[in-house]
Amino acid sequence: ASYSLARQLKLFEPEVARHEGALSERVLRGVASGLIRALVCRSPAAALTTHFDGLIKALSSPSCAVTELSLEGCDWPDGRGLHELLAPLMRLGDLLTKLNVAAMNVEGSLPEEFFEKCTRLYHCGFYQLPNLNGPIPRSIGKMQDLHTVWFTGSSFCGELPVELGQ
Repeated sequence: ASYSLARQLKLFEPEVARHEGALSERVLRGVASGLIRALVCRSPAAALTTHFDGLIKALSSPSCAVTELSLEGCDWPDGRGLHELLAPLMRLGDLLTKLNVAAMNVEGSLPEEFFEKCTRLYHCGFYQLPNLNGPIPRSIGKMQDLHTVWFTGSSFCGELPVELGQ
C-alpha cells in the first residue's frame, strides 16, 4: 500500500528527490519533509537571502534527508555566518555526502566538529570564498570516504593533514 501511494504521489520521480534552481516555500517544504534529498542553487536568482531562515529551518527538520547541498554564486545574506548553515548540516551527520559552498560573500571558519559529524562526505568544496578563514580542521584527515576537497580562493591557513587520503 505504501509503495502504491508513493507511486501515485510521484515520489520516485527524479525532480522530487532533486531540486536545481530557485528556493521557494514549496521547495523548502520538500527539504523539511525529506522528499528533496539533493538541493542545488547556482545563482543570485536562487533567492537565498529571502529564504535563508526557511532553509536553515528546513535543514533542521527531523525529517530532512538531504544528502547533497550545493550553494554556488547565490545571494548569501549580509551579516549571516557560515556557522548558521553548518549547524543543521552537522545534525544530518552521515546522511550528507556532497557539499559545495562557493563564490559567495560568506564569513566565518570551519569548525573542527564539522568533519567529525559529517563523516560520509565524499565531496566537499568551500571555494571562492575570500572571507572564509581560519585553520583547516585537523579532523578532515580522518575522513575515509573523502574523494574531492576544494579550498581554493578561500583564506584558510595551515596545511592539509598528512592523514588525508590514507
